[in-house]
Order: sequence, then structure tokens, then C-alpha cells
Amino acid sequence: MGEAREEEMRVSGMAVRRFYVDVHSRVDWKPHTVFDCERFKMVWRLSEIDAKDGDEVYVDSLPAEAYRDVIDLMKRGVRVFRLKRLDILPKLRAQINVEKTHENDAFILSTLDENFFRELHEEEVRLRMLIAEYNKLLRLLKRMRQLDCRVEGFAEARRIIRRAKDRLAEQIAAEAETIIPRYREVCERLGLSDNDVHGKAALADLMLNIDFNRGLRKILSYLGRHQHNRSHYNKRIRMALERLSMSYYQRRIVRAKEQVKLLKTIRGMVASQSDGGEEGRMRPGTNG
Repeated sequence: MGEAREEEMRVSGMAVRRFYVDVHSRVDWKPHTVFDCERFKMVWRLSEIDAKDGDEVYVDSLPAEAYRDVIDLMKRGVRVFRLKRLDILPKLRAQINVEKTHENDAFILSTLDENFFRELHEEEVRLRMLIAEYNKLLRLLKRMRQLDCRVEGFAEARRIIRRAKDRLAEQIAAEAETIIPRYREVCERLGLSDNDVHGKAALADLMLNIDFNRGLRKILSYLGRHQHNRSHYNKRIRMALERLSMSYYQRRIVRAKEQVKLLKTIRGMVASQSDGGEEGRMRPGTNG
């Protein structure tokens, strides 16, 4: 669905309804705040939004807990858009002199031009679900190593989880080749072999979540690799960079300067891709 579908709905007399959502992570135990351009409503799940075929939902963020709800919306024919840059919200709050509230943020979303958002597609959300599951297994294995338990069956459980992690990494790499523009090319130019599925999974995570068309300083700040921002950064994506660096340099200890150099190399490969055509439609990236 796109402009043609929207025009078809206008001709048939069906109005396209738009919903703007200040999304909460489930760990906050707070409902999402929805603004339908007339009134505010609270929902615990995005799938509870009263959106139908052809309607549009605009969200400021998309935590892993909401992936299945977004797919449910898409199956109903709803188009889902995600804000490209979260840093625009505090700037706009300052401009119009309003405090940070869930209602204010949902309303501000409704004032933004569509160019501030990027449409999501089901295949990308499903890839994000795979990566979220993969990262869960990484955290679980790390915790199990810390425990170093001697209970019978513990070692076998770790082996089972490792095998599941390996299968997920293979699946992520395969899906990323069909979804992420230039992913296969970057893998080849970095020398990531077909057997290096964990390095490929880390690269997929980076290319889904970093807009390499942004300035290098912004990207480094997002990863906590800039001298003026070493405390507030995306720890999960930073860990993906570290895993990719270990695969690329073929050793477990990689210096920060080497990670930055690798990041520059990837940016040089993908930053020039255009926003038009199929590559532009699927261009990921949310850092900011």
C-alpha cells in the first residue's frame, strides 16, 4: 500500500485515519498514549488501536515488546511509520515551550511532516524480532557463564542454547541479505565468510539501527565512541559493533580506535546510497 492505495480510498469516500503514539516499553508498566487528531486514548498494546485497512499509525519508537503488535496492525492493512530521529522531540518541546508529557509528545508527533517518519514493513519487523531473540540468548549465555554452575545438566543446557543461537544467527544473515540494502556487498567487502554467521548477525543489527547517512560524530555518539559522549549511548548496538569487530579483526580484544575505523569503513560503503527506489524504501537507521 502507498499513495495509490490512499488515492483509491479517497475516491471510494473512505477517509484515511492517522494515529500518533507515544510508545512505552513494557518494562515501564505504562500504557501507550494515542492521539487520533481529536482526542487522546490509552492502550496497553499497539494492536488495540482502532485502526483499520488503509489507516496509518505513527510511533516515536518501537521496543522489541511491540513487534508482534505492529505485525498484527500490518496484517489488518494498517501502515506503520516510525520517527527517524528521537532527538527532534525535545527540540520541538523547547520551541513551543511545553513540558514533557505523554500527551504532549503524541500531539507533537501529529504536527510533524511525513518526511520525519519512515514506513516500516513486515519483513523488516520480523528480522528485528529474530535479532531480539538472538540478543536474549546472548544475555542468557553471558549470565550462565557468570554463574558457572556445576549442577547436573547445566552444561548440556548451555550447549542447547548455543546451538539455538547459532541457528538464529544463520537465519538473521539469510533474511538480512534479502531485506537490508547493500548488506551482501558489505559482508563481501569486509571479508565475512558464510561460516561467520555471528559477525553477519552483528552487522545486520548495526545496519538496521544506524543511519549511516548521518554525520560520523552523531554515529559515534550513538555508540558511545565519541569523546564528548561516553556515558549516554545505545549499549546493545555498541555490543553489536564489538562483536562485529571481533569477527573482522579475528581476535577477542579490539581497541576502540579499531572499532571506529571499522565503523568508518562501513559508513563509506553505504552512506552514499540514495533515498529513492527500493533501497530508499527499506533504508534503515534510527540513531539520533
